[in-house]
Amino acid sequence: MATRVEIEGWLSSRKGEISVDTIVNKIKTLDSLKSKNSQLLVTQEDPYKDKDTVEISQLVVDMSYQRTLNLKKILSHLERSNGKFDEFLAGHIDVCTRPDGRVFVWDGFRRSVLAGLKGIPGLPRSHVTHDNLTNVQCRELEAEKFEIKNAYGENMKREEIWKSQLVQKNTDALMIEEFLDNANLDVLGVLGKGYDMSSFAEVERVLVSNRIAQKHLIKASLMMQKAWSNDNSVRGYVMLGLAKLLEIVDKIELDEEEEYNGHGRDFVYKFDDIQELLNDFAQSEIQLKLQNPRLNNNLYGSIAYNIATVVCKLSKNDHVLVEECDVEDMLLTN
Repeated sequence: MATRVEIEGWLSSRKGEISVDTIVNKIKTLDSLKSKNSQLLVTQEDPYKDKDTVEISQLVVDMSYQRTLNLKKILSHLERSNGKFDEFLAGHIDVCTRPDGRVFVWDGFRRSVLAGLKGIPGLPRSHVTHDNLTNVQCRELEAEKFEIKNAYGENMKREEIWKSQLVQKNTDALMIEEFLDNANLDVLGVLGKGYDMSSFAEVERVLVSNRIAQKHLIKASLMMQKAWSNDNSVRGYVMLGLAKLLEIVDKIELDEEEEYNGHGRDFVYKFDDIQELLNDFAQSEIQLKLQNPRLNNNLYGSIAYNIATVVCKLSKNDHVLVEECDVEDMLLTN
């Protein structure tokens, strides 16, 4: 038998193509099902008896574009319905047959798992056959239709949409994948390596609009990983703030007109040992401490200011810092 944590870890690490039956059988090994949840998986009478259905045992799911199955939500759904699979709510699932004869459920993955857990052998389906397509082309087409059907009707997270767009070889999605690889980051386990990055939607906006140069974002990510080496995650907002600070320092260092009448050079020198200072800070503090306070209309500048004053010990009234970070409003509230 397996614990919930073990099964959740197994589910989150699934990649590529896997049979629905394999997932159903794995969930059935949950040890807690022998106690309080034991009644949830009692086989119910087949509501589709003598109807045209596709067998659950035939179904394959392609996790390259599907959302990770949430075990807690699956069990909660059964609890709310008193352990009953409701055919009225389930409707039909969408499946397609690939040229090699395998049947893929591209929409209705969770309903298929629920039906399998309740011992229901098959579900009504809408069916399409892929003709004259390679397996990769089938995957790209399914991912596109999955995004269209789900991204704008349900509250899919931005990272879930990105995962689907990546399969479709969307230009921005590929760019973000390359950034994550260079920054040793991962999202939804897509790359299978690196530190987990939070706040994907905000980072995505910055990358697509090029608000902060990628070289600074990559450096910020690697600096944080070095400082919090025992952590396996990188706070997206803090990374953006640190990248903004690095961009400010770089800008002033390259300023040939000496906008700040020579004070710019002194400002730059204060960050010569920023990595060491960040390492020292990380010995006793978590990343989240640098995320607040912040201005909603100036997220990156205000977090950059926090890092400069808290980690690098600059004066809160440092003229260059306040002007470059555009945080006069923060001074008024502190």
